[in-house]
Amino acid sequence: MLLPMFRTFLSLFFAVALISCDQPVQKRPTGMAPPEQTTQRFQRPSDCREHIVDITYRCQTSSENSMTCNLDKKAADYLLLIYDELDEINQKMFCSIREINFRDQMDSIALAAPVFYSQNYYEDAILDGVQLSFHSSLLSNSFDHNKAMSWKEQKNFLHDEKERYQVVDDLPMIDWRDLGSREFIEYVLLHEFGHFFDFANGVNCQGFYDFDSDCDSWDSGTIWSRLSWSTPTRIIDSLNLFDSKVFCFYNCEPGREIFNPQDSYEIFEQMPFVTTYSMDNSLEDFAEVYALTILSTKYDELFFYEFSGQQIDVAERMRSQLLAEKREFVTAFLSRSSLRYP
Repeated sequence: MLLPMFRTFLSLFFAVALISCDQPVQKRPTGMAPPEQTTQRFQRPSDCREHIVDITYRCQTSSENSMTCNLDKKAADYLLLIYDELDEINQKMFCSIREINFRDQMDSIALAAPVFYSQNYYEDAILDGVQLSFHSSLLSNSFDHNKAMSWKEQKNFLHDEKERYQVVDDLPMIDWRDLGSREFIEYVLLHEFGHFFDFANGVNCQGFYDFDSDCDSWDSGTIWSRLSWSTPTRIIDSLNLFDSKVFCFYNCEPGREIFNPQDSYEIFEQMPFVTTYSMDNSLEDFAEVYALTILSTKYDELFFYEFSGQQIDVAERMRSQLLAEKREFVTAFLSRSSLRYP
């Protein structure tokens, strides 16, 4: 059984490895590591739905930091409910997942990782499936998705991180209104699928993935990156209305300046990013727009940022002219006849 013990870039929901176009592995920020590598080819199933039952594990960590994983019907049944709500394109992604783990110990709520097949440890490596992990708290009847997202959002305005899902009442909150934890997990899942499609199709120009399309260097960027990014982590100067990095979720500088939340969100509202997290780097930007383009056509409302008596409607924002270019990119991307799966 494969155990995805990744040390990739930890964020609240997402973890991916940034890869440069001009060299095999870019110098990574703290907390980044190479993707998973294997010498075993992945035999893709014919029935993606049935495959979920065969690959979904619940994992417990011992005092020695070893992890024991067992197949878990409850976790699989929960994912099956979400599978049945997805469109055919995203249902098919389950056939590319080698393993899904619900883990009792991990810093984020979900981790996405590409898996490479090679007999010579990255020499002539090819993308050969993906792995996905969730924090096991998502399976709890007491899981509060509003608190989970608010806890993540409040990291931007605190020097000392609160315990998991503990929030401060007078800091910005996130509210899903009438939508429950199932829709929240659908959002998390689609975000991860955005990363998986990125891995397979080179949306962010990740150079050593095995695809045939041309991959320019970050001097010019890909079609996607040119919309907002001058480097994988630097917003184009003409679009960046902040003097410094205001929103920082993980790997932040100790003692960094904490900005006024109301001022920060008022400036954010003017910038072409659907969520504050999408401003972190170009990979998260694509994954957020991917998920929210799909969900904003399915649901009238999604979640709201709430701060100082004001609110930002994320679904309305995703459907706005401000996000038109990115929304149209994802719509065209999903219409490709040559869409690749990892």
